[in-house]
Amino acid sequence: MAVIRGTDDNDWLESGGTPSGPNELLGLGGADTLWAARDGDTLRGGDGADFLAADDLDRVVVDGGAGDDTILAEVWSGDQVTIDGGDGVDTLVGARGYYLNSQISNIERIEFYSSANIYLLGSQLEALDVVFVGGRGDYGQLWLVADPDRSSLDASSLRFEGEGHFQTVLNGRAGSADRIVGSDYDDLFLGGGGGDRLIGGLGNDFYSGVGSNDVIVERADGGYDGVFADVDWRLGANIEELGLKDGVAVSAIGNALDNLLRGNSNANIIIGRGGADTMRGGAGDDVYTVDSSDDVVEEAKKGGVDTVRTTADFALGSGQEIEILRGLGDVGLQLRGNAFANTILGSNGDDLLRGYSGADWLKGGGGDDTLMGGLGVDTLDGGAGADSFCFAEAPNGDVDVIRTFDAAEDHIMLDDAAFTAFTKGATTAADIYEHLLFDARTGEIAYDAEGDGGWVVFARLQHLTGVVDATSVIIV
Repeated sequence: MAVIRGTDDNDWLESGGTPSGPNELLGLGGADTLWAARDGDTLRGGDGADFLAADDLDRVVVDGGAGDDTILAEVWSGDQVTIDGGDGVDTLVGARGYYLNSQISNIERIEFYSSANIYLLGSQLEALDVVFVGGRGDYGQLWLVADPDRSSLDASSLRFEGEGHFQTVLNGRAGSADRIVGSDYDDLFLGGGGGDRLIGGLGNDFYSGVGSNDVIVERADGGYDGVFADVDWRLGANIEELGLKDGVAVSAIGNALDNLLRGNSNANIIIGRGGADTMRGGAGDDVYTVDSSDDVVEEAKKGGVDTVRTTADFALGSGQEIEILRGLGDVGLQLRGNAFANTILGSNGDDLLRGYSGADWLKGGGGDDTLMGGLGVDTLDGGAGADSFCFAEAPNGDVDVIRTFDAAEDHIMLDDAAFTAFTKGATTAADIYEHLLFDARTGEIAYDAEGDGGWVVFARLQHLTGVVDATSVIIV
């Protein structure tokens, strides 16, 4: 190996000329600039604040020596580089690449730039007392990879300065039970599916590749955190978001926070479990369980035959193609559809079921229910109990079907804002017979607003029990 020596002045030394083969560059005194150009080169800065560069080379040794040195060293997959900053406050600049096979010591600052990624072993980070630095507009990722022979990976000592965006990627061992501890910044945990214990920090952390035996621990003050699960997953405490990756995963279950729960292309089961949750399905026949009127269910058109099950009052969102809304429990609920053709099924309590503008099917449960079809040709079935069928739109030719009607206990409710011939609290039986026509043969009910014979059918009764008369009508 040829030796190229500097002086006590500020020297510029560069390998790559003659003689051939690796060279050793010695800066000696002064603020020197040393450039390696061949695999196997050695750079020794000596005294002074030196600049040492060894980009994309293998088997290079860089020794800063005394002084506050700056070292430029990009290392790519398979390369082995030994970097020793020496004394002083030394900086590794333009850092990017795979340092997994390299030895790094006595580096106090690492500067990343642009969208560069830096790959280090967990043991390398632990051995360094280092600050990572990024400027405005920089977006860097530090990949910390678990050592093959160690079951722990700890990023809690990580420090970052600057105005850039910085994310740590913590990569565990595949199939091994690792303990991975995050930093105080934004971490991405990549589990290895071996029963890992993943512990987040203060940043906005996300967990990907988790398996059914993995455990995630997050702090209450730990930022906005999320899980991208390959398997069915139930959120633990202090995690806000859950998404299912395409594959075998089916169910996504939230926690007491305001969660964002996202399904995949399978037929998902999505359960909110407290909080004002937003739930998004995919292409499958999804089933959502909500427990708050503040929950939001989002479904795209042609996204399967989807069902919302609820223990709280609930209205389907505008533009969401959800086919079935089902009430649960024994408490009466207010359930409302949207512009699509909905099936709305009541609970066992006294429910208010309201369609909207689609061709809806409304079916009450065991209570005394009120059913309002809205616009469109709707099918209304009160089920058990004394039910009321409410019409709040002026007749327009659409004829709703009432599947069962027991004149002894069921009622037709007419809104006087739409049926203007009637006035709440001032309508007599004579008024009803003048403006309503009950056809016992066909079951049709018609309305004549002016009393001049302009009858418009708006409902048809099926499976009628008893006789419909003025006592069957309530003006509201």
